[in-house]
Amino acid sequence: MARPGTVRVYELGIAERRQVADLLDDLLDSRLDPAEDTLYRLGWELPALLPGGVRRVLYELRTAASAPACLIRGMHIDDTALGEPPADGPAAHGFTRTRLEEMYLAVVSMGLAEAVGRGDRVVGDLLPTAPAGDRPLAVAGGAGPDRCDYLGLLSLRGGPSGTTLALAAVPDVRLAGAHAAVLRQPRFHSAAGSGPVLAGAPGAPLLCLDPFRATAGDGDHEAGRALGALRDGLLGCRQEIVLEPGDLLFVDTFQALVSGPAVPGGWLKTISLTRDPRRLNGPRSAATPARTLRDIGTDH
Repeated sequence: MARPGTVRVYELGIAERRQVADLLDDLLDSRLDPAEDTLYRLGWELPALLPGGVRRVLYELRTAASAPACLIRGMHIDDTALGEPPADGPAAHGFTRTRLEEMYLAVVSMGLAEAVGRGDRVVGDLLPTAPAGDRPLAVAGGAGPDRCDYLGLLSLRGGPSGTTLALAAVPDVRLAGAHAAVLRQPRFHSAAGSGPVLAGAPGAPLLCLDPFRATAGDGDHEAGRALGALRDGLLGCRQEIVLEPGDLLFVDTFQALVSGPAVPGGWLKTISLTRDPRRLNGPRSAATPARTLRDIGTDH
């Protein structure tokens, strides 16, 4: 179960579901495609048409970092009618039967931040697999300088008990003052770069490097002990989040780490979001091929 305060949950009411459905019906009559860049360039006013409660939750997540993750529930998805997920990515087979679900993910995401494509499509597919061994926690995008600020995940299909993700939030970790101070110093290295592991105020820590991929400098035993304390704390506060079809989860990648589920046959749509497109290299391209949940946190 998600820990209160770590994952903010918002349930769409009946009237809000109807409002969202009407908005999506209008958009489906247009020629806009949630997988392509045009929707995000021309549809800047669309988030204003979302229910007020949804807009408020997204505003607070963006401006006040109100929670490391936010879960919006209530969107109806008939997972049995969707058929099988694409084997090689939707673009490869003209895959369009999830346009409504992708449009929902796109419009809600636009109310939070700017969509960022990786490859040929803005909206991608995450196809859960059953990797051997434990599922490691990781910062989505690898905590590099060009990572997204938020990762959006829309569940289309899960197993009999839903799709289970693991999440660990940095604000939930209780660190000794000395360890917290060391982790804010540029004494660590990873494939994504070098510098501190943490930043921000003591009561509101933010991730600079992925603590499970970072290492302390050679011979820096104090930094090594501090990094180990953070890793142990994250593993200790790790919690499971169960996504049912229609659940939309946003993860703040500066506050939380995630690990992918092992649910063969599951299917999620994903989108990457940034608060500042200028810090990313190059323009937004329109999207990403099908990926497995092993890929979360492996891009450096």
